[in-house]
Amino acid sequence: MTDLHKERVEELYSGYKVFAEEDGTMKEENVINSLRCIGLNPTLEQVELALLDQEKKGPGVITFDNFLKLACYEWDESNNNSTLFEAFRVFDISNSGFLPKDELHTIITSLGNERVSQSEDVIDVINMI
Repeated sequence: MTDLHKERVEELYSGYKVFAEEDGTMKEENVINSLRCIGLNPTLEQVELALLDQEKKGPGVITFDNFLKLACYEWDESNNNSTLFEAFRVFDISNSGFLPKDELHTIITSLGNERVSQSEDVIDVINMI
C-alpha cells in the first residue's frame, strides 16, 4: 500500500466510501470529486494522467489501493490551502472562520449526487473534521 499513518488511511477511506460503489470500487468519473472531498485539488487532466499509471480492476474502475496511490500524488495545487479557505469563506456568512456541521451537511448533500445526498457517510466524514 503506502507509507501513510493509519489515521490518515482511515480519513482517506471515509472520503472514498462516499463515492464508492456497493462492491467497494469507484468509477473513474467519481475520482476527482472524492480527491477534492479529502482536501486535494487536482485538475481533471492531472487525474486522467495519474489514472493511466494505475492498474485497474476493470475498465473505468479503481480500487481503494489505487485511490491511496492517487491521494499520495503531488498535486500542484493541493498544498495551496488559500484556495480551500477561499472556497469555504463563501459559505462562512458570519465570517467566523467556522461552518456549523448542519450547514456543511447541507452544502455537501446539495451537490447533486443522489448517492451522496442519501448517504450516512457524509455525516461520518463531517464528524471526523
